[in-house]
Amino acid sequence: MAYNLYDAEVLASGVENRAAKKCEQYSLPKLPNILEYLGYTFAFSCVLSGPSFEFTLYKQACDGTHMYDKSGKPLGKLPSRFWPTLFPLLKSLGCMAFFVVVGGAFPLLDTVDPQKNIPTILTDEFLAKPWIYRYCYQWVGLMAIRCKYYLAWTSSEGANNLWYAGFDGFDEKGNALGWTTANNMNILGFETGENIQALSKEWNTKTSVW
Repeated sequence: MAYNLYDAEVLASGVENRAAKKCEQYSLPKLPNILEYLGYTFAFSCVLSGPSFEFTLYKQACDGTHMYDKSGKPLGKLPSRFWPTLFPLLKSLGCMAFFVVVGGAFPLLDTVDPQKNIPTILTDEFLAKPWIYRYCYQWVGLMAIRCKYYLAWTSSEGANNLWYAGFDGFDEKGNALGWTTANNMNILGFETGENIQALSKEWNTKTSVW
């Protein structure tokens, strides 16, 4: 938010600044009031758990300016929020099931006392296994751990879409732009990424954009 305020100040001064110009749509010409600030800071499906999107987008979702004009007329045909809300919920439930079932079958840490005991993958018994077994075991176990994050982000995405905070608004012709504002994770893109650059673009995307 501090950067958004700074961008607005730079733009108002007329100074040429490529970074400020790029972020013009998120700039804040004045400080939000205390209720707006606390609402944004403690919105669980935004800053607290992610995906963390700009205050401007949060404020537009609260006052509806990304969907209605000043007279209250819709800027376009409002899309249904049913599937954009249900689909992330189904994904989050699938991730939760995978984490519980598969993560329990392929634990990386000791299941009795993970804080004190030697991790399962470092025990003599496990290290005596063939390398291909150890590789596959850890690959599946790590995927199960990642599902914890998938669960949190997809459920938050659905929660934001439920009240149109994840809706991107309309273009100049009144066509809906989509539902990417609260999308913080491309699961398939990350799991099939071929290099670090591709992985970083698909993981926690809202924070990586900063």
